[in-house]
Order: sequence, then structure tokens, then C-alpha cells
Amino acid sequence: MGKRIRAQRIGRGSSTFKASLRRKYEVGYPAQLISRSRLIVGAVRKLDHDPGRGAPVAIIGLEDGEDFPVVAVEGMHVGQLIQMGEQAPISPGNILPLGRIPEGTRISMIEHKPGDGGKLVRAPGTYATVTAQLGDKTIVSLPSKKVMELSSKCLAMI
Repeated sequence: MGKRIRAQRIGRGSSTFKASLRRKYEVGYPAQLISRSRLIVGAVRKLDHDPGRGAPVAIIGLEDGEDFPVVAVEGMHVGQLIQMGEQAPISPGNILPLGRIPEGTRISMIEHKPGDGGKLVRAPGTYATVTAQLGDKTIVSLPSKKVMELSSKCLAMI
């Protein structure tokens, strides 16, 4: 008879093996981005570690003094200007609607439905690719090789 393997011990649910997922930040896009028509400018105030998450979290401060956390993308640094909205240029860290992002661009933190704050592709080091633009729909290839058709109004971070 062998000993119980680690996976079996975890399944018991004792206090020793219970998962403790205590995250500091709830990441997502602010409600101000729902208008999407005007350009909103913010700056990365700090990059912070979030327990239970593999990627650092970027705290973005807006012009009006409000802060919101997002999962940091590769190349993001403190002091970087982040532009959000339809008129934002295509550059790393900017947040735009899917309809404005050219095909072949790598994106993360994608909204599943417009206004939900970004539910798809938030794990560290992952990205999706914009495959095609079909009028008011955008086809996106996810890291799992699944292809999704999303509304072109959904926001995503480049």
C-alpha cells in the first residue's frame, strides 16, 4: 500500500489544503468607458503584485482623480500614458473597441458583452488575436484556439 498522493489530500478540504485566493484588486474597465465616444487619458500610477494572480496589476489614474486596476500587459511601465476610447491610437496598453482594432493585433482583457468590464484573456502571458471584422461583429481567436464572434463595441486592451 502506498501513501495518499497530494491531489488526494487536497480533495479532503481540510484547513491545511484549502485554497486561499485573496486578491487585492478586482480588475476591469471603469464605468466612464461605457460612453466610448470621447477620448479618456490616464497614466499608469504603479505596478503592484496581486496575491493569487500571476501577472502584475497596473493601477491607472484618470484625469478626474479616479483610479482603476487592470492586468498589466507586456511593456507597460509606470508613467506610461494610456488612452481609452474610439479615438485612441493603436499602441500597447491602450483600450479600444474591437471594431477599431486592425486584424492580426494581439489583445487581452476583452469584454464578452459591451460594458461587462473585460472577462476574456486575463491570464498572465496570454493574448487573443483579431482575425476578421464583419460589420458590427469581430472574430477573435482565443488562446485556447477557440474562435469567437464578439460585438465590435466590446473593449479590449492592446
